[in-house]
Amino acid sequence: MNGITGPMTPGAYSLSRIINTYNSNLEKSLESIATGLKIKRPSDDISAYFKAQELNKLATYSANASKGLEEHLMRLQTAEDALGSISKLMDKMEELAREASEEDNAQVRGNLGKEYDELRVQITNMVNTTRYKGELLLTGNFDPDAIVNGETGAGISYQISENPGDWVSYSLLDTRFALDSDSDGANVYHGLNLSTDSMAEAWSQDNGKAQAQEAVEKFTEQDSGQVRLKRNVARLNTNITVITSAKNNLDSKQSNYLAASSAYTGVDQALETSRYTSLQIKQQAAASFLAQSNISYTNVMGLLTGFNRARY
Repeated sequence: MNGITGPMTPGAYSLSRIINTYNSNLEKSLESIATGLKIKRPSDDISAYFKAQELNKLATYSANASKGLEEHLMRLQTAEDALGSISKLMDKMEELAREASEEDNAQVRGNLGKEYDELRVQITNMVNTTRYKGELLLTGNFDPDAIVNGETGAGISYQISENPGDWVSYSLLDTRFALDSDSDGANVYHGLNLSTDSMAEAWSQDNGKAQAQEAVEKFTEQDSGQVRLKRNVARLNTNITVITSAKNNLDSKQSNYLAASSAYTGVDQALETSRYTSLQIKQQAAASFLAQSNISYTNVMGLLTGFNRARY
């Protein structure tokens, strides 16, 4: 035991106990430095341990909700980019229609109509291919179970806090852009008010200027496709702002929860390293004193043994 080969004196026994305590504290200190935690189990401090556990749970809720909001932001930004591109195409289409409405040459109007039709095909492709993780974003078919403003399938729900029951729903678009038929049976894009009839053919007719003018009016009327696009872009921007704010709030809460948890269980590395060094010095000093006690005891026993042999 600690180098003692004979019976321990009371002083040596005390030194041995002190050294064992220092060794135990050194092990705990080294573990704290390695893990960064001063409280690692309930036995260290039951109250602080479970308070930290609850804070870590809240931090996890916040992190999961924030991750979900990141998904919504990416979806909305994808839709916003697509609507921005469609808006630019419609601006160009309005310009072509206006030129055709002022053009007397039927062939030129037909060429303008052909370019107009090509732009409309690009819009068709964007409406039918803009997806986020496989779901079409511009046709109004989202969560089939969500209901927003009485409309089923056009809504999306998201969690805005670490509270599992705190959800908000929104509609990505105020009306779907899918190809459909109006009451007269003509094919149109709901939300864009665009006819799918060929303008290259219509504008090259004798009354092509008038038909081109009708197209211009579709772009300038009170509830035109451009107006609806701007309304949807504004809605998207609002949702993006709300979700970004909610995500930032969740990220901030997560950081605060983790900081609070660390205050209960975390270790000050500089302070703990200093404590570890101090414990090492004290342990080494105690071991030195014990060794000297052992040497003194051995020397005395040797002298006594030699004296007894000399007598006999």
